[in-house]
Amino acid sequence: MMLSSQHGIEADRIAALYQIEILDTDTEEDYDNITELAAQIVGTPFAAIAFEDEGRWWYKATQGIELYELPVYSKIWLDESITNEFVMFEDIHTHQLFDNHPLRNNQQGIQFFAAVPISDENGFILGHLSVMGTNPQALSQKQISALQLLGRQASSLLRLRHKLNKL
Repeated sequence: MMLSSQHGIEADRIAALYQIEILDTDTEEDYDNITELAAQIVGTPFAAIAFEDEGRWWYKATQGIELYELPVYSKIWLDESITNEFVMFEDIHTHQLFDNHPLRNNQQGIQFFAAVPISDENGFILGHLSVMGTNPQALSQKQISALQLLGRQASSLLRLRHKLNKL
């Protein structure tokens, strides 16, 4: 894909995110419940729903960790080795995507990271549901499937929000 084409797609993705009007809004119980359930399913102390704006990850919901926004240090969903369905880093200290990431050296000592995308009706990945832990770990296929289901639920909430905003 040509660079100008990638830039155009990114501009369309950002425009789609703005149309949903989710950024910088108050917490909502539905999103909080998803992060709480995700952490319980995977057995990690932390979970989050974040949306990628221009230059930042903005956190809509968190479980066990206080995050509001972080600069974008890497484009996880643009890495060619990653599918758009699920990503897992058993130990973030061994992967270059996290070389300069604040989560790598934070107070909580995060080592494990897994995420599923949150997308709109056009397939744009607007954010992700992630789980994080303080020890390296791997997830079972059942845990991965459950996270994917929760990611689809978060995507459905976004789509509903977009429809309501159009009314």
